[in-house]
Amino acid sequence: MKKYAEGKLIRSVADFERSSADWYIVNYGGYKKTTTHRGWLISWQFKYLENMIKMGWLHEAKRVEGGGENETD
Repeated sequence: MKKYAEGKLIRSVADFERSSADWYIVNYGGYKKTTTHRGWLISWQFKYLENMIKMGWLHEAKRVEGGGENETD
């Protein structure tokens, strides 16, 4: 069982900066969705993060009840 589900779509870098989420669902090109920590996203080059947002590939991750503590997706 997944421990995170897609939450609010991040529509701008300002949305990302205001978000209090620690985890995000990132859709890498429409073929792979991965749960990614905020620290990892912050380490990306700004342009890469901006492009992911423009493509609609970045969502806040919401914790799902019953999700295992050791699961990554």
